[in-house]
Amino acid sequence: MPLISRNEYDAYSIALWNVDEDEETLLSMISNRDEYSDELQKIKSAFRRKEWLAVRALLDSMAKGEKIEYRASGSPYLKSGNYNISISHTASFVSIILSKDKRVAIDVEKYGERVAKVISRFVSEDEQITSYRGNEFWSMLLHWSAKETAFKIIDTQNVDLKKDLLIYPFVVAEKGELFLKEKMSDEQEILLIYYQLFDNFVMTWTVK
Repeated sequence: MPLISRNEYDAYSIALWNVDEDEETLLSMISNRDEYSDELQKIKSAFRRKEWLAVRALLDSMAKGEKIEYRASGSPYLKSGNYNISISHTASFVSIILSKDKRVAIDVEKYGERVAKVISRFVSEDEQITSYRGNEFWSMLLHWSAKETAFKIIDTQNVDLKKDLLIYPFVVAEKGELFLKEKMSDEQEILLIYYQLFDNFVMTWTVK
């Protein structure tokens, strides 16, 4: 499992991996795999099992012996309560963000021009798509990923990515920050979203 990046910050840590192992190898990387045996048997899809195992193998490399549970909303948490966690995966890439005392959210999205076909679903007329590396797809993808990250940190159902979340204009770079306003609450909170571009995907995250 090649490590793409692992960063330790004052209040949180992020790890990003490219999964190329088989199921048996991934299972051997999980120290508390016996705790997951019943759940794993219920997963029929080979692709889904590998993805599922990769997330837990990555977590074990960051915080040994921690076990992932899920709330009714579908958001993950750790059984021990030692960390707040957010998880994302796309294609063969898996990312996890952990924090002991901050709420966190993360998202990864694979680069692709198909994002242009659905842009009307998540980008409003008040938002600006700009060019980077000769095209606008990176900007589109960052808007999508940042809103997915915001959706996770808000943890509220029925969020309209286009109407309820507004990204302020920003200049796309290899890594940077952007500001996003949620328009659902009376406070209309502004979130700081961090991002990084890689060769064929983007990663966004936020900490509260």
